[in-house]
Amino acid sequence: GFHVNQRAGVKNGDRVLVIGAGPIGLIVGLVAREGGAAQIAFSEINPIRIDQVRSFGFTDIINPIENDAAAEAALLTEGEGFDVVIEVSGSQAGLLLATQACRIRGTVVFVGFPGSIPQFNVMQGIFKELTMVGSRVYTYSHFQKAVRLLESVEAAGHYDLEKLISGVHSLEELAQSIQTMKEGTVPGKILIEF
Repeated sequence: GFHVNQRAGVKNGDRVLVIGAGPIGLIVGLVAREGGAAQIAFSEINPIRIDQVRSFGFTDIINPIENDAAAEAALLTEGEGFDVVIEVSGSQAGLLLATQACRIRGTVVFVGFPGSIPQFNVMQGIFKELTMVGSRVYTYSHFQKAVRLLESVEAAGHYDLEKLISGVHSLEELAQSIQTMKEGTVPGKILIEF
């Protein structure tokens, strides 16, 4: 989440939309908040994940099943669009929303892995002059900075970070744990104990 925010160039006062509120998306939002983003919104369809996001104090949530996501994004930003849109879902709908919800000359960061080669609205990228960035893995210095951020956040008691972990399972339970994560029936990460 720290590396994604660095790739995005999130600055103090930015409006940020995170598409996909699984564990990675939630951490991206938490880091953006700690980095001074003025507004952090999430787009998510899974009610379990929506509840998890709310439990961390986020209130701007777009559910594309219930509402027109692009219209909701425009409403949340008074028609300007988000400064930074971080696409974590890897879904076709999420990729299309990313360019729609981003402001002119904003930044879209791609984090989620699509299941197949997706369609993408290049014309919005051209006409809005969007900066499009990929984010896959962190650098060693980002890892070090993330650990320091985690220590300061934990010391301040801002969040119950234990909620990011939905369970600790044995290596024998690996296959079932992966299936559970795919089903989206738990809000956090499942850790495997060796």
